[in-house]
Amino acid sequence: MAVDANLPLAELLRSIEAQIASASVEVAVVLDGSGKVLVKQAGDVDRIGFTARQEARMKNGYFTHNHPSGAYFSVRDILFAHDNDLAEMRVVAGECVYRLTRPATGWDAVRAHQTARLERQRAERQLRKDLNLTKYLRRMQAAPTFLIAALALPTQTETR
Repeated sequence: MAVDANLPLAELLRSIEAQIASASVEVAVVLDGSGKVLVKQAGDVDRIGFTARQEARMKNGYFTHNHPSGAYFSVRDILFAHDNDLAEMRVVAGECVYRLTRPATGWDAVRAHQTARLERQRAERQLRKDLNLTKYLRRMQAAPTFLIAALALPTQTETR
């Protein structure tokens, strides 16, 4: 992957995103505000693992990664942004780039985890009640959108 640190941050992110958009596995790159690469990691088709040391370097970083499935943010993405105090979490999904930006008041990781846990518990209770797996799966797919709205998180969608 070519990373031209001489580009302004926004252009550098777009360049990286163009390179990872069609990867068959998730690929993440985390940059600092000046465009320096903090972490670069490939994973599986639906997740990337990081060491504690890598995560410690990500604070205030601009985290961009692809979703080979073309999916929106995952609940894991949202919680990861909170837990690692990212400046921005970005998802490349086909021709779209979804951006989740740290709120001016900062992330509230405790509230984010509680809200995500409560929504998962509600979905599981509903599944036990009506035994409708399709309805449960739809609700779990909608969980990231629900979490973003419940926490009033600033998001943007761009076209590559």
